[in-house]
This record gives sequence, C-alpha cells and structure tokens, in this order.
Amino acid sequence: MRSLGLLGLFLVGCATPVDDSGATCEDCRGVATADTDDLPDAGVGEELDAGEGDGGPVTPPPPANLADTGLCTDTACTAIASGVVEFRPRWALWSDGASKRRWIALPPGTRIDTTDMDYWRYPTGTKLWKEFVRDGVRVETRYMVKTGSGDAAWSFVAYAWNAEQTIALPLPAGRANVLGTGHDIPSQETCLGCHENVKTRVLGFTAFQLDWNAPAPLADLDDALARGWLTKAPPGTVSPHLPLPGSAQVQATLGYLHANCGHCHNADSPLVNRPMFRLEAARISSVGITRTYQSSVNIPGTAFGGATIIAKPRDPDRSIIITRMNAADPKKRMPALGAETIDAAGRSLLRTWISNL
Repeated sequence: MRSLGLLGLFLVGCATPVDDSGATCEDCRGVATADTDDLPDAGVGEELDAGEGDGGPVTPPPPANLADTGLCTDTACTAIASGVVEFRPRWALWSDGASKRRWIALPPGTRIDTTDMDYWRYPTGTKLWKEFVRDGVRVETRYMVKTGSGDAAWSFVAYAWNAEQTIALPLPAGRANVLGTGHDIPSQETCLGCHENVKTRVLGFTAFQLDWNAPAPLADLDDALARGWLTKAPPGTVSPHLPLPGSAQVQATLGYLHANCGHCHNADSPLVNRPMFRLEAARISSVGITRTYQSSVNIPGTAFGGATIIAKPRDPDRSIIITRMNAADPKKRMPALGAETIDAAGRSLLRTWISNL
C-alpha cells in the first residue's frame, strides 16, 4: 500500500479503497490520548503546517483558556461575548448522541466570500466553536480560527472542561473517555482527518447547512445575508435558497449523507474515493443528478459484508452503505471518525431510502 503521509492514518477506510491494493484503514479511529488525567498546562500547543500556497503556516499556540479565545466573558462560559453568533446546521453530524452548540464570529467589517456557494471562503480571523455535552456533562468545546488568507490556513484545538465546569483548557493531544463519559476529545491531527478533506475546511457554517428556518435566536442563511456577511446573495429571496429535489424522506437522506459522509466523500476531496455524498449547488435540479445518486445507486464498490453495490435498489442488506455502517470491527465501520456507536436513526433513514429506490 502506498504511503499516505500523516493523515493516512485517519483518512482511508471508505466505501472503496484508496488504491488498487483494496486496503482499508485499520487505524481510522485512533485518538491520541494524554498520559495523565490532568489538564495540560495553559498555552501548550502544537504547530500545524497548513501546506504550500495557503496564505502562510498555522503556527500560533492556543489561547490559555476557552474564554481567551473570545467565545465568552468568563472562564466558566456562562455569558457569550458580544459579536459571537450562535447557529445550528440543518443536518447534524452523529457524535454518539452528544448534544452540541455552535458559534461563529467574523472580524468587524469583514465578509465571507460566497462567490462559490459550495465553498465559502472565510476572512482571516474568522472563529468557530462547537460545544459537546455527553450524558449531561459539558466535556469539550472545539475551536478553529482562520490564521491566514489561504483556504487551509486554519488552526484547530479542543478545550477540555474540568470536573467543576469552571474552566476549559486546551488539550492538543486529545483524550479518551473524559469526565466519566464515553466521549473522546480528538487530537489536532484527528480534527484534520475530517476538515482537511473539504478544501475550505468549514463544515457547518455553509450554504446548504444554513439554508433552513432556524429557530430564533439561531442564525441561518437569511440571517447571515441580513447581517451583510455574504459577498454574493444565494439564489431566490427566501429560504430554501437551494431547494433539494425529491420527497421529504429523500431530502433528509441527502442531507444526512452530506453532513455525516460528505466531508470525506466529495468530488474535491484529496482522497481517491467514491461514492461522493457532498451536496453541490449545480447538482440539485433532480435526484438523479445529485452526486449521491450518480456515485452510489447501482454502482459497484469494494465488497464488504456480502454486499458489492454501494446502494442496491430495494435491498439495503446487500448495500455497502449499510454493511459498512453495521461493521462489527469499528476500524472498518463508517463513518470512520467522530463516533464509536452506530447511529440507529440514521441507519434506518438510509435503509428506507434504499428500500424505496
């Protein structure tokens, strides 16, 4: 098997192999863990190389605690800072049942370049946060900040909450099973395992994910437009600006695959993989033109669990999408990162979709 570099440990193991050997990743779920249960010293970080031609390397150490990132006004984060806006993506990424909150902040006077509705480009200084609550316990808040002009110039780090819930400190190496839960905090490298396969790195604050009527006070696509944050308005005057084709069940399936699989399985991913599940604005006029349909329905894939077709019409048990979700070996289960348990509701949604093809 050819060398895949640093991210090779995390990025392969998709519905088809990364090369002609038929190999799949045996280490996709590796989470680097700290050697001690103590939180790291504040300010300790790792340098991340953003790559060539990306507006400069991503090198700053993380702020000493979560409040210092600009999210909140106190270390316990009981009050969100002015200028920080909460939002919720239309379709959720399964994270072992954890509940999540998300925020974004743009530098004053800046806008997101939305010329390409599939890949928004964010101004230097853009910040995003995602808080995880598992089994009723606030366990971590992830932070990403745009550090340069290039698409890849982002810094990622997770902040781990202490047992008293009074402060969150950076944990660049990650840790498994935090605060008595089954939740794993990812390392910086593991964060890249998902984000680096989308060329502009942001997964949740995007055109498709914001194109719904979010409950107040959460921001959605119309709210972002009203705030003057977008350089180019999306089509239409009201949401949905990018209406999906098909029945409500089909739309839910397209959205689920976009959110849970599309960050790796997409037409612009550096991975050599199929199928492609990320929604594209130019490919939503009909179900049959979507990347999901064209790259999965009746399409052969690497055989797994007795299945040889990625989505075999009216036969979910012989569809690779389902057999990979059901894999007993977690190293071969899809999605490859971010979860240790099977999303039963998501699997049911996909089974219904395939049964009705």
